Amino acid sequence: MKQIILNVKDENLDTVLTILDNLKAGLIDNISSDAKKTLHTRYVPKSSEIVREGAKPQGKYISKAEYQKRKIN
Repeated sequence: MKQIILNVKDENLDTVLTILDNLKAGLIDNISSDAKKTLHTRYVPKSSEIVREGAKPQGKYISKAEYQKRKIN
């Protein structure tokens, strides 16, 4: 069995491992690395609150209707 050694920068390691994992099905028998594989975490919103269309905004931005009223006056 032949062996290929790759030197990869730390910031590119995840990309290269992903590409090699996609090739692994029939072409590659084993993939090993001396670095830990980082896990990608899913995005989790800070609040689980759903903003309704008619709800009054709670931030520094005003609603579109309020902006239109100010723009006219």
